[in-house]
Amino acid sequence: MSHHKQTEHHVRPYKILAQSVGLIVCGFFLLFIIGEGIPDLFNKKSNELYWFLPMVLLPIAGYVVTWKKEKTGAMMMIAGSILLLVYLLIKQNVSAAFIYCIPFLVSGGLFVLHIKKRNELLHKK
Repeated sequence: MSHHKQTEHHVRPYKILAQSVGLIVCGFFLLFIIGEGIPDLFNKKSNELYWFLPMVLLPIAGYVVTWKKEKTGAMMMIAGSILLLVYLLIKQNVSAAFIYCIPFLVSGGLFVLHIKKRNELLHKK
């Protein structure tokens, strides 16, 4: 087995896990936005969604970016999750802050772990 194949073999599970977790998290939030958020905007039930949506869309956009530029997308996911955490903590909604923040933070962190492992194996050559 060539060194490139060995490197890919050791790194691939991290990438698959990061992509899978990211897809599940983003899918859940997109369904939430479509099912709850957009109708609330049209029915003018809540103005809070105007602040919440950009913060939740940043890590979702970050996930999409990871398919082309992993590091940039991972940083967008992590930054978005931190912004979401801060916003919800300011709103004094501690439980929602962690429930919404942690999944994006984990997914972004898995991408960072994948990048780190890939770079370590590439530098061992």
